[in-house]
Amino acid sequence: MGVAQDSFSKKELQQFVIIYMTSKDDSKGDTKSDQRIFVKYNIDQNRYQEITHSALLGKRVSLSPNEKKLIAEINQQNLLHGESKRKMLEKRCKNENFELSKYKIILEKYNTDIQFQRSLKPYFQSYFKTLK
Repeated sequence: MGVAQDSFSKKELQQFVIIYMTSKDDSKGDTKSDQRIFVKYNIDQNRYQEITHSALLGKRVSLSPNEKKLIAEINQQNLLHGESKRKMLEKRCKNENFELSKYKIILEKYNTDIQFQRSLKPYFQSYFKTLK
């Protein structure tokens, strides 16, 4: 019995792949909206990258009022996007009659175990065949 089959049923793994693949589109941002926000506050994307890079390094950066507003709006959009993604994931799990907690357990294993990822190859292949 393969790695994937040790802990989860075939049906669970099939459902996981369906939910995982249909959720992939949720993680893509709205590029036009992202660009508009920089125009709205008259801030260059390179400057925004400098600000975020400095924050990651733990450096304090002096921000203009427009830069503060930009960062606040981006943070708000990220919160809303995250909430929307979570709700869509819950809906997909419900549609597949699959527990969200089980999805998260399988996702964690998928993200951390390369052998487990490889063992799911037939399920992904099967999923892609259904799209043709």
